[in-house]
Amino acid sequence: MAKAPSVWEKAILQTLENHDGLVSLTDLYSEVPKYVGNTNAGDLNHTIRGYLYRLKIKKQLIKQVGLSSYALSDKELEEGIFEKIEQHPEETKIELLEKIPKEQMHGYAEGMLVELGKIRGLQTYTPDKKVKFNGVLLGDIIDIKEIPDFTYDGIIDLIKNIDVIWFEDGFPVATFDVENSTDFTKGFLRAFQLKSFKCKFNLVADTKKDNVYKTRLEYQPFVKIKSDYNFISYSDLIDEYRSAFNYQKSLNNTVIKVWV
Repeated sequence: MAKAPSVWEKAILQTLENHDGLVSLTDLYSEVPKYVGNTNAGDLNHTIRGYLYRLKIKKQLIKQVGLSSYALSDKELEEGIFEKIEQHPEETKIELLEKIPKEQMHGYAEGMLVELGKIRGLQTYTPDKKVKFNGVLLGDIIDIKEIPDFTYDGIIDLIKNIDVIWFEDGFPVATFDVENSTDFTKGFLRAFQLKSFKCKFNLVADTKKDNVYKTRLEYQPFVKIKSDYNFISYSDLIDEYRSAFNYQKSLNNTVIKVWV
């Protein structure tokens, strides 16, 4: 005889129903406790993750579709990189890269960076809220819809188009600009506006563009803070995303902080 669902499981399933069968971890953390009510659970988020695991692995009522998003098992979604990694763990990063259409690489990179920021407990932002990643709109995953007023309006206006920003306590700690076709100059300039903050500036591109990146880094004024800039190849990004997937799979919450 199947065991009746707990109040936590009912709350998770109700939240999924409220979101048409697809929900981000952020929304689960926010809404599930409202249904549960008074509880002796200490770490609510940890408790929610535990019941998500039970619903996914033991009861197979839900499926994980991203590092930070879940869906009802019968919800049909377009295939994403999370499913590719889950179903084909033996594939190399080169094989995974080859499966991503070039015109979609920018959105894939933004999605991976948003999810990687979230599982590190950081607040995430992207201006590209209509981009879909693993079947979910980035606007439904990110924590910050508009950049907070942490500095002058002029600076905020200049950095609002940075592809992905990680925040901690309302201040930026890492920026990411994904460069598919440009020569990095715009990305360098946007990040340079935050030179007075303790922040790491990351430029993401194909490995072939590493030499272009190094050349631009020697230009003024970027060379003055060159140690704050960092190049991330698509290959490195996929490696980090797969590492995060494997940590989650093993229920190990320890994730090495990189790019911050």
